[in-house]
Amino acid sequence: MRKDLLIKFIISETSEKESAEVLDWAEKDKKNLDYLSKLKLTYMAQMAGNMDEVDDNGLQNFKTKITTDAMLSQNKKIALYKTLFAISATAAAILLIVFLSIPSFNYKRNLTAMKIELYEQLKSENIAIALSELPKEIIQVVYTEKGAKSTIELPDGSIVQLNSDTKLIFPNKFMGTTREVFLSGEAFFNVKADTAHPMIVNTNKDIKIKVTGTEFNVKCYDNDNQVDATLFSGSIDLITANNQFKIKPNEHISVGADKKITVTPPSTSNAREAKAWTEGRIVFDETPMIEVIKILERWHGVKIIAKDPEVLQYSITADFKSESIPQIMEIIKRCTQISYTLNNNQLFLSILK
Repeated sequence: MRKDLLIKFIISETSEKESAEVLDWAEKDKKNLDYLSKLKLTYMAQMAGNMDEVDDNGLQNFKTKITTDAMLSQNKKIALYKTLFAISATAAAILLIVFLSIPSFNYKRNLTAMKIELYEQLKSENIAIALSELPKEIIQVVYTEKGAKSTIELPDGSIVQLNSDTKLIFPNKFMGTTREVFLSGEAFFNVKADTAHPMIVNTNKDIKIKVTGTEFNVKCYDNDNQVDATLFSGSIDLITANNQFKIKPNEHISVGADKKITVTPPSTSNAREAKAWTEGRIVFDETPMIEVIKILERWHGVKIIAKDPEVLQYSITADFKSESIPQIMEIIKRCTQISYTLNNNQLFLSILK
């Protein structure tokens, strides 16, 4: 059973179909019911204050409300009573089942706070919570525009440097047994060590990177055909749909669109160049012109158009630090037959005739 659905059910945000799904799940196994009961009791303790204040008369009033509440369908009543008789006959447990069935319950506290407290309960039980399952109210989205870069500190103290045109999604509070984030673009991670709570970097290419504390670079732009990861210290696991690979320091690994994996060992990998962008450098090493165009567009926020197909036949080797786009193009022009015209924010490339 999905954890986000259980929590929606507890705070009465499920549809009739979803509610029936949860009740059926709880009915199948007493362990399921006990688990749901534990979460609900946590919720009720926060919402209703001291549960010892609920006397037998109050319990009877709630039981009466169940039988008269017009919002309950007959099927819901049957499922409810089946579950009621399956649980031990303690006042707290009965009260739990009653509360589970009352969507009109008058909440005393902010629902967002309650959701977070419920997830904290899951955290204390060593349960993994996916980023997609966390309350949307605590999710942060950071995007660096083309031509810009930024540095983010995550809730655990880890530091992430974001390259241009990069999006990072993370919660303002990590919960559960993992620290999950989502990346689209390029970022250099310096992850704070925590072996009990590994960090999971989900990418836009359906590839995950699992770490407990290390430094690594990940590149996964939407308009790139592959995911690149380079490790600088410690170890990381790169996880695909069918495989999991452990990467060693200074190794570089690429996963293509066809899911083919290429590992460049430390002896031949120039790992330092993978994080040159964090030093404000653009490094091209026999880089195809089509990739050069993508990188320059991200770094300088320009739109580059190749008017002649022959432009894309070139590869570029160069190391730029703080040059402007006209300066970069002048250097490329001297080394190739590529000419350029800059008009406002558009750069047109053609072959010298």
